[in-house]
Amino acid sequence: MSISNVLALRAGVWVVLLLGLSLCSQIAMAVSLFQTDTFTSNDAILVSDQQGNVVYQWQSDRAMIPASVAKLVTTSLAIDKWGLDHRFGTEFYLSDSILWVKGFGDPYLISEELDRVADILKEKLKVEMPDDISALYIDASYFADELVPARSKVVDPYNAPLSAVAANFNTVMLQRQAGRLISAEPQTALTDVAIRLAGSVGSKPVRVNLMNNKLAQKYFAELLLAKLGITLDKIKVNQILPAEARLIYHHQNSHTLADVLRGALEYSNNFIANQVFLLLPQTPGLHQMSFAGSRQYADTKMASQLGWSGAKLVDGSGLSRDNKLSARQIDQVLTRLKSHKGLLRRYPLANTNMPGSPSAEAFAKSGTLDGVHSFAGFLDLAGRQFQFVFLFNRKMPYRYRETLLQRMADQLATTIDW
Repeated sequence: MSISNVLALRAGVWVVLLLGLSLCSQIAMAVSLFQTDTFTSNDAILVSDQQGNVVYQWQSDRAMIPASVAKLVTTSLAIDKWGLDHRFGTEFYLSDSILWVKGFGDPYLISEELDRVADILKEKLKVEMPDDISALYIDASYFADELVPARSKVVDPYNAPLSAVAANFNTVMLQRQAGRLISAEPQTALTDVAIRLAGSVGSKPVRVNLMNNKLAQKYFAELLLAKLGITLDKIKVNQILPAEARLIYHHQNSHTLADVLRGALEYSNNFIANQVFLLLPQTPGLHQMSFAGSRQYADTKMASQLGWSGAKLVDGSGLSRDNKLSARQIDQVLTRLKSHKGLLRRYPLANTNMPGSPSAEAFAKSGTLDGVHSFAGFLDLAGRQFQFVFLFNRKMPYRYRETLLQRMADQLATTIDW
């Protein structure tokens, strides 16, 4: 046998030995994790280390309902599409004496942002329209007028409608003081639409959603006029901007996509996530966004970038029970989000008694529907990072996900050779 063949043979032996040691290490970890837990056919688990090695898995390829963990996919797609410095926009026009608002789905037009809009618009209108405007028209046609999949008639803020022109996540914060209805936010005027939605609001501040696209547009118009200091009887919604209208101001939101996605993830805001999801197919010449277009966009991107098949993303927030993702697919998305874990909610963990590190922490997204409990993110242990995906499509004990994460951190801390 030649010297080169001998060297090649020895190299091959070393490769086999190293692979064997690596596999033994992974098996040892797998044996030590979750020994006291009994997982079922309605569960899926995947834990991997920072090199992508699987530390533990249980039915990791089974399609499951992810609930709000689906927001991780929307986040990954949005960062890939625009980058974290992107800013969404809204346009303002004049036609004769009518002020027009043309919306493009900006999900972060909160009251403070509308103050910025109003300050600039006041100056523009002084020049462009010395006399008072006679009407305010809203063009929200950029979004197809369709219901969010699985959206119910519940008035809670998580259930807010979508609209291409929207203020305060299409919600209002109300309360009563001495029996009198007021806005529970000093920066937000009490409008006619808000009064209509007050219902049984009591002395405690309550946030309710605006119910439908039409009320959302009307509320935006009322709030903008209040900030402009203008009183108008003539407000029209669901209008189409005329070709002869003159653009007087294009507003770019002061909040970046990073701010927007942090709101969607840290506070699990369904409105933000689905507004962003609807905007994903956005290209010059495409005049209307729809869920069908966004689903096709997501399917195409995930298939080409990650080789997915069998995944199903019906909406971008995880509200629909028709969404189906596997633990392995979510782990792939986490890998794409490694450098953006700060967008997620931070979960401080108890002391794991690790040498050189008094504690551990996680950055994660939870998801909850009736009979669905999910949790996915990053676990940091003394400078080492792990990814975890817990999907439970069954009823679970209170705070089981957080308890399981803490137990996993404790077990990894005692298993790994630090």
